[in-house]
Amino acid sequence: MLIVSNHPNRGKANRSAWSTPTPAEIRASREIVGLTQTDAAAKVYATLRAWQNWESEDPAESRRMHPAIFELFLLKTGQLTFDQVVKPPE
Repeated sequence: MLIVSNHPNRGKANRSAWSTPTPAEIRASREIVGLTQTDAAAKVYATLRAWQNWESEDPAESRRMHPAIFELFLLKTGQLTFDQVVKPPE
């Protein structure tokens, strides 16, 4: 098993403005634009099951969404602009 200890999402000391979104953040961002889970998954070229896992609060089913996928979703749904991506919030 490969462990990447210097990955930017490992540990709170290295958390950036673009850290892994919580299931609640993922669900809220989808609901704001009125998309179904199927439509939201299609926006980021994922399966329905993957999206369901990202939104799941159940630790047995939950999977973390990579910040880049969340950023792509926000861009494609107009919740984020390119200028915000180039210079992340502080």
